[in-house]
Amino acid sequence: MGPHDRLRIEDTAFSPGVGDSWWVIERPSPAVATLDAGHLSDCNKSGCRGTLAYVLTAHGRGTTKAMLQYCYRTSPGPDCVRGPGAPAPPPVVVTVSVS
Repeated sequence: MGPHDRLRIEDTAFSPGVGDSWWVIERPSPAVATLDAGHLSDCNKSGCRGTLAYVLTAHGRGTTKAMLQYCYRTSPGPDCVRGPGAPAPPPVVVTVSVS
């Protein structure tokens, strides 16, 4: 990526009404890139689905990473699950190199 480039990370089937949640468990180095707070679009009713998006914005030279964790009706950690009776999915790791 070059300085000021942006990378959008989306979950297009996000449904907070059923218990979907994404957590930022590691933020990128702010000297290299920033990660905005997730925002939800296309969902203004209970139980609806929408698009949850995070945006990484490149700033200075270097390499950094961000980690996001999906959990169903739980928080990150030992109680995090993918769904009823399913173990937690691995975190999503996004490595950013800015040149």
